[in-house]
Amino acid sequence: MTKRFITTDAELRSAMLIGAPVDIWMGDHLCEENQMISSYSTSAIQSNNSYYLRPNVQIVRKDIHP
Repeated sequence: MTKRFITTDAELRSAMLIGAPVDIWMGDHLCEENQMISSYSTSAIQSNNSYYLRPNVQIVRKDIHP
């Protein structure tokens, strides 16, 4: 299993539609692990009833196989 950072709207939409598990990081702090993205906008992401500002987080998709 490899990790891939999600940065574009297309990648967010894909992860949300297929229910791919993601980790949400804010700096060195893991906010959520193996959660699905519920919704997103140009400024925020919703996961597990929590909202995160897009510029403040890194989203890592973990189900990508080489």
